Amino acid sequence: MKLDIKSFGQSALPAVIGLMAFALSEGVFADTTAGTLKAGSVRVIDICGNQPEQFSGYSAGFIGSYSPTGLTGGETVVTIMDTGATTCFPSSIQFGVSGFTSNPGTTWLTSITCNGIEKTGSTASFTYNSGTATWKWDNESFGFVLDDTYSCSIVYS
Repeated sequence: MKLDIKSFGQSALPAVIGLMAFALSEGVFADTTAGTLKAGSVRVIDICGNQPEQFSGYSAGFIGSYSPTGLTGGETVVTIMDTGATTCFPSSIQFGVSGFTSNPGTTWLTSITCNGIEKTGSTASFTYNSGTATWKWDNESFGFVLDDTYSCSIVYS
């Protein structure tokens, strides 16, 4: 169905713009990409407290695998990972996407679900650096186990 704004007149324009802004904020125009993660795992010595820290999941070129890594806007999934707690840092889930030409903001991510656990962009801490955006949820875990395979779904704008 095609809506012709001319049939409503210019007085309808603010309402149409408001409706579109609301739809965008509610994820109505969001994309969804489903993928498969095969969990890798590694232990490294944490620089704070000299303790071993466990990383499990996927980190491009480091541990695990994820497919497909490409998203509809040309961005690339680079990290879906659980990190273990240490003396200096809590356990966390980290989700990273590269290929942005500018800061997408925390609301670019509507949600990520892996292993039946959903995390929303609005509840994450967020950082952006040189084309890579990272969402982080402290004291959370997807529960990845080495060599197990998981279905993931990413909803984004």
